[in-house]
Amino acid sequence: MAEKMIKRAIRSAINGKLTANTQPRIDAHGQFIVYKSQAVNLDNSIMDSNDVSDIYLYHIKSNLNRRVSWQIDGNETLNSSHNPDLSTEGQVVYDKSDQFEQHHIYGYNFGSELQDTVKLSMSADNDDLWVDNYKPAISSNGN
Repeated sequence: MAEKMIKRAIRSAINGKLTANTQPRIDAHGQFIVYKSQAVNLDNSIMDSNDVSDIYLYHIKSNLNRRVSWQIDGNETLNSSHNPDLSTEGQVVYDKSDQFEQHHIYGYNFGSELQDTVKLSMSADNDDLWVDNYKPAISSNGN
């Protein structure tokens, strides 16, 4: 039942275009849906030309659909993003691979003024060994 509600909400967010939308999550209060998509026409405020899977956050009440997966410098990411999760406040975490196929955890805060994407994971441990990060999770209160 919950999965059908999530798919229905995503469908209404993007006018019935469900091309390659996967990994949906809905927050505990039913205000936000986060999902992965390769579609290029989901956020009218920006052009999506990177030809990889991005993470989108849909705010149900305002009908706002926003792409949240970006590089730290604000440019489009060159590699696919995966495994989104979110809190009740619209904080999003997801993993993204880099040019060396190592995965890193990134975060996005819907409520922030800057709405920046930030890297949350480390690239190497204390011994300078690569650390691979997959499938992040965030609690409902954002911790």
